[in-house]
Amino acid sequence: MKQILQLNICLILSLLSVCKSNAQIGINIKNPVGTLYIDSSGDNTTSGTLTPDDIFIDGTGNLGIGVTPTKKLNIKSATINRALRIVDGKQSERKVLTSAFDGTASWQYAGAVPTVMGQLSVTGVNLFLNTSSFVNTGSYIILPPGKWYIQITMLAEFSAISLMERAWVRTRFTPISDLEGPSYISGIAHNKQPLSIIGNLIINNTSSNVKRYDFQAGDIQYSGSDGASVYLKSFGNNYSENTISAFQLLGD
Repeated sequence: MKQILQLNICLILSLLSVCKSNAQIGINIKNPVGTLYIDSSGDNTTSGTLTPDDIFIDGTGNLGIGVTPTKKLNIKSATINRALRIVDGKQSERKVLTSAFDGTASWQYAGAVPTVMGQLSVTGVNLFLNTSSFVNTGSYIILPPGKWYIQITMLAEFSAISLMERAWVRTRFTPISDLEGPSYISGIAHNKQPLSIIGNLIINNTSSNVKRYDFQAGDIQYSGSDGASVYLKSFGNNYSENTISAFQLLGD
């Protein structure tokens, strides 16, 4: 019992000693000079000078491997091209470590342009020719922060084919406040052939989060008298020809 008591006293004294010395911890080294100092090979001199196999954390939380850190992470290797290895499933020869908008990084080919594909509605919307306001088509695209070059291709057919009128149809993305330059992609609908709208816009997501942009159609200019009964069928749906795609414009 007396031996156990003595052991406990020694343990308490040793803990107090650690606290008194600002909690400097050394592993495999007698003279730690940082908050945590690991000498993997146990080959350091008593001066505490770092060697390539050492791991060091200073009082500000900076981590150094083989070197005294001056940043949050410093690595120094004694062997060329052996300082860092990241295996994320995308590693390959000639790729570079590339940052995403949130600071996470992955291996990408140099010069690769981030691309996002839009989500097309299964049904789309029946777009009547007397539609003066904009309506959601059900299709959309979700974009990370940054400036994006948007390309769309949309086809649609009339619900009736006996008339000869034409209609001017506009499309856009909302929120429109993020659009830079032209706001609409438009096309002429001929009754005897499908409507084809092909064009591009620039969207600048200046927020720090991903944002959804809904694809809308409307503001139709139609001079006929039957706009309440004639419509473009399933506009904005997932026809094989329809696409919404975005390519990030790199640089500030």
